[in-house]
Amino acid sequence: MSDAEQLSAMPRKRSTFRSPSFLLCALLLAGTALGLRPGMAKLAKTFQKQSISLRKPLDQFDSSRLTSFRAVPLALDQRLDLSTAGTKHALLAQFVAKGPNLPQGRVTLLVTYYSNPGDKVPHTPEVCYRQGATTVESLTTITIDTPALAPKSPRTNVRLVIMRQPASSAVILYLFYVNGQVRYDRQQVRWIIYRPGDRYVYFSKIEVILAVANDTDPTATIECCKKFLGEVLPVLIKEHFPDDAQLR
Repeated sequence: MSDAEQLSAMPRKRSTFRSPSFLLCALLLAGTALGLRPGMAKLAKTFQKQSISLRKPLDQFDSSRLTSFRAVPLALDQRLDLSTAGTKHALLAQFVAKGPNLPQGRVTLLVTYYSNPGDKVPHTPEVCYRQGATTVESLTTITIDTPALAPKSPRTNVRLVIMRQPASSAVILYLFYVNGQVRYDRQQVRWIIYRPGDRYVYFSKIEVILAVANDTDPTATIECCKKFLGEVLPVLIKEHFPDDAQLR
């Protein structure tokens, strides 16, 4: 038998590409590929966090709700430049103590509110104010009493910054309020923003600032800022920031 005859007499294997199992796998892969992109888009849309509005605008802050402080007018050169705040929702106000037992300087309150899921967490005072002849003398975390927020947050951790300039110094207390939780660190805020759970997202940065002479013990100034923040925070949370139930 010739070589040609031997080859023609050999049983021919069926092409792998035409086998039922291969065709079935190919169809499954093609179907998965076609449905993957719209499926992922639908999934992203379902779980994408959305913005949420303030219950009451920050510029309608009711200073009469404060027990120990009253509002005073801002100087013309102290108006807030919203272009640098990164949000149109902001409050800059000043207050003085009502009684003689607290320092009589002007306490400055700066509140900014963000609710775009793409918003970046703003820099904190020890970064923003560190320019020119300003230096950070100390940066610590302290605890203030917030009985008006009990039982959820009867005590609250905040950052304490003491900034020094040649002419004077300043005591700064700040914190973040993000989706109903108090945080004092930007990374903590990011963790809450990006973790799955709430349908809506927001955060606010709250700063309290009071000047103090360089040759003065800042203890009384710090206590004044603590008391002020302890009175301001419940008003912001209960009247301005979204209710926890709204987030879900």
